[in-house]
Amino acid sequence: MRAWYAAHLGLNTNEYGAVFSGDKAVTLPKRLYSMSPFNEKNQVFEPSTKDFMINYRIENVETLIEELKKAE
Repeated sequence: MRAWYAAHLGLNTNEYGAVFSGDKAVTLPKRLYSMSPFNEKNQVFEPSTKDFMINYRIENVETLIEELKKAE
């Protein structure tokens, strides 16, 4: 999964997740974003029964989706 995130989203991850800057999208204030995995016993998503949550801010998301489909 880490290799996929690096290849397709440009995120360099480690065993704790990833932290990256929003410098290109936002001038002030500087924003940092994080990606962090949780173990299966974590209750952070409750009351949802979903296994994960992803919140990304993406400029031109339609183009990104098409590029990711081509890379499959």
